[in-house]
Amino acid sequence: MLSCRRASERLSRALDGKLAPGERLGLWAHLLLCGPCCRYRKQLRMLHEASMHNADRAANTDDRLSESARGRIAGILEQHLADGS
Repeated sequence: MLSCRRASERLSRALDGKLAPGERLGLWAHLLLCGPCCRYRKQLRMLHEASMHNADRAANTDDRLSESARGRIAGILEQHLADGS
């Protein structure tokens, strides 16, 4: 039986359509028996759809960050990564 950890990895890859038929079958069998993974799949789909919607909306508007804002954000992220935060 597929573990929940492996199932969650496959669920993520399935959003990109990158599962072999055998992997799909194993995932399907796991989801038949595992309620928490079924809920995780629903949550993952919702997040995926929301992010795709927002990406489409952002591509069609001029509400983008200024170069200075991008630089500030990049600097903060680099600092946190360097600090291990």
